[in-house]
Amino acid sequence: MARSKFAFLLPLACGAIYPLGFAPFDFYPATFVALAGLYYLLNQTDRLSKGFCYAWLFGVGKFGVGVSWVYVALQQYGDVAPPLATFFVMLFVGLLALITGLVGLAMQWPKDRRLDNSMHISRLAGCFYFAVVWVLYELIRTWLFTGFPILDAGYVTVGTWLDGFAPIFGVKGVSFVVAFVAAALVSGWHLLACAGGVLVLCSLAGLLSFTERGEARQIGIAQINISLNEKWSMATSGATFRIYEQLSQRMKAKDLVLWSEAAFVTTRPHLEEAFALVRASTGHRYIAGGYLEAANEQRYNSLLVYGEDSANYRKLRLVPFGERVPLESFLRPLLSGFVEVPHSSLDVSDSNSRSLNVAGLRLAAAICYEASFEFDTRDAVRQSDADAIVVVSEDAWFGDSLAPHQNFEMARMRAREHGRYVIRAANSGISGIVGPDGRLVAKAPQFQRTTLEGTVHTMRGATPFTRYGSLLLAMLLAAGFLTAVVLRGFEKRQVAR
Repeated sequence: MARSKFAFLLPLACGAIYPLGFAPFDFYPATFVALAGLYYLLNQTDRLSKGFCYAWLFGVGKFGVGVSWVYVALQQYGDVAPPLATFFVMLFVGLLALITGLVGLAMQWPKDRRLDNSMHISRLAGCFYFAVVWVLYELIRTWLFTGFPILDAGYVTVGTWLDGFAPIFGVKGVSFVVAFVAAALVSGWHLLACAGGVLVLCSLAGLLSFTERGEARQIGIAQINISLNEKWSMATSGATFRIYEQLSQRMKAKDLVLWSEAAFVTTRPHLEEAFALVRASTGHRYIAGGYLEAANEQRYNSLLVYGEDSANYRKLRLVPFGERVPLESFLRPLLSGFVEVPHSSLDVSDSNSRSLNVAGLRLAAAICYEASFEFDTRDAVRQSDADAIVVVSEDAWFGDSLAPHQNFEMARMRAREHGRYVIRAANSGISGIVGPDGRLVAKAPQFQRTTLEGTVHTMRGATPFTRYGSLLLAMLLAAGFLTAVVLRGFEKRQVAR
């Protein structure tokens, strides 16, 4: 009995270890070990219910640690009482873990008891199959219920020698490698050679270059670092705008200055007048985020350009419950009195253009949450033939938690996938410039009012992921699944003889 209870603690522990591979911990072997533990446990049972429970508990540990920042947003800025915030987070984690439970179900389907304890062929098939299942699970999380593509396994490799597949297959192609290697670690000594071969292939792929540097541009970022409560109370008075202006006046960046998400809450005519004065005093061109009130009384989370020409991008993916309440007429009355999130009635634009042109740069734009959707960013880069990617964010929602570090890590992966610089501005951090190889060029200290300046190069060419998107990933998954099927079929014929 005690042994049975301990068995159910193991997947929970493995799930809790999983996020240690991500920022700010950056101990990527932990994620490999966690997935290896899950694969081992799923291979110890042939019962659907037990497989589902193991994977669900893994998901509870994974999200319970990895997205614990949801509590900070609810309790500090949603004005939710701590006990109720804890309940909401537990409910959220439990529901997310249900999707992880699908991995446990899928891993039980192809089992054939005649092949138990057989030699290396069926074990190799199992590794391929697990890698396919894991990536399909991550894809489901990306699309289901507007998507929550957080903690994809491939992110742990960014900036290391293991991220070489990112420009070819995207982050989920790297997740395939992580899952395959993790499974091989607990599948016998002979499969360690296969795992090593895959890692070497990854490393060699990282030597390939698909884009070339062009002209240099001088970029500045203003990091204002004020609390959300202070920000919303100051926004109507224009105080935040003046602080941004003062920071911008310090900078020498002649080409572009970037302000963070929701730097202001106002109408377009007021902004035109304000930025005309700012440009006259500084001479800079600006990209700034703001909640823009349109003439039709709709409000958009927007990104605006002020230079020789003006342009704007309106956020397409709104954060559920943070920026827009799903089924609002039904759910908002139910939540009233429990959760009060400022600016949670934003509108979605009909436009699908995410391209901004300023200072001779063609920029693919993403606002906060959108940068976690790799296929959306890919579409933006490809449609505009972008020279660089610009991301604005408001990570003060999450305080001193894991979220700002995870968000910056995802921005780094977008740079690696497309071989382009990423310029990221956030109110309280993490603001920075990321090179086309996913490594840091410059980074501002978190929770400080400061400025950051650096050089960004226009980039020419396209990575395979930019050019073909999900097609190459689909081919990788198909090849992995067919390999598993062929190997299992061969093993069955061997046993039947």
